[in-house]
Formats: sequence, C-alpha cells, structure tokens
Amino acid sequence: MKHGYFAKVPGLAVVMLLLLAVFVAPVMANEAGATCGNNSGNAAAAEVSVELSGMDNAGVIEKALQNDEVKKLQSQLKDKGFSEKGNKAISVSVPLKDGSVAVVQVATFQYVSPDGVEQDLNYLQNQKTGETLVVLSTGADCLTCLVRLVTSGMGCTAVCVSAGVFTGGAACIACLGLLGAWTACPCYHCACDTYGQACDLAAACSW
Repeated sequence: MKHGYFAKVPGLAVVMLLLLAVFVAPVMANEAGATCGNNSGNAAAAEVSVELSGMDNAGVIEKALQNDEVKKLQSQLKDKGFSEKGNKAISVSVPLKDGSVAVVQVATFQYVSPDGVEQDLNYLQNQKTGETLVVLSTGADCLTCLVRLVTSGMGCTAVCVSAGVFTGGAACIACLGLLGAWTACPCYHCACDTYGQACDLAAACSW
C-alpha cells in the first residue's frame, strides 16, 4: 500500500540529523566509501530470525498492544475499513562487531482492506537499548529495513518515519547514505517498492 506522507523537517534540522547519524552509525556498517554492491565484512548474513510461539509470542503481542502509537494506528486502519487478519511475533538476533548481540522483538499485525490491499503494522523494540519503533509497512525488505534502523542507533528515524509511516523521502535517503550498505540497502528497496524512490540505489545493492 502506498502512502503519500513525507517528513517535513527544516533544513538546519536535517543537517543536524545527518551529522548525528555519522556518530550513531552501526558498528556493522561497511567501511567509509562502501556502496550497496560491497557488502563483504558486515554482519547482515549472521542475522537470525525466530518466530515466537506460546507465552513468548503472547508476551510480545501484549506489549505491543499496550503501546499508544500502536493503538492510534490500529484505530486509523479500522476507520479506513481495514480489518485485522492475524498477528505474529518474531525475535531477531543481530551479532555486533564488538561481540555483543542486539535482539529486536517484532510484533506484526496484518491488516487487509475490503478491496484486498494488505498493510502491516509493526512494533519493534531493541532489547539492548529499550528503543521502540512503530511503523506501517508492507514486505520483507521494509521489515528488514526497520530492524536494522532499530539496531543502528535510530539516527535516521526522525527523517525516515513520519506519523508511523516510512517516508522514503529525500532527507531519509540522504541520511541512509551515511549509515552504510548493511542498513541502507533494505531501506532503499523498501523506498523503491513503496514509492518508486531510490530505485537506482536499490539496484546497486548485492544481496
């Protein structure tokens, strides 16, 4: 489902956010100057995703349902005629170069409109830092993008997420360019699939 929302951030604020992103870039990112076609040496291949079940699944889903942003977006989806067709919870383990492991818990609520348009509502929490992100998206590339944003210090979320929507706007793409291929590539694919933005950058990525 395409969204027409784009983050509107004053020019100076964008510059400050881009500078901030330099200092919070993930330790897994490529060396300076690397492109999306040069992914060797990063930790992307070591990610492990496990679908939760039983009490573990119920615990993550319940935590997500208590989040105010999740409640607001669920209400907006229902007002637009979407109905929930299911939910699931996963745990993604991301080994970092310093030897630690960042674990991101994800609750995904799957919605569908009367005319068959699908929309996922994702709640993500970095278990290492406690940071959370709630975003509407669709597709595996978008979810991978969100997981990597959460594990990379959240430096670009201020310009990449607006009102619960991944924007894929120019400021977002510029910020992602500072984070390295590991984080940027799935986000480029998400922006291309959702908005037709950054498709040239997505095409340059090796997966």
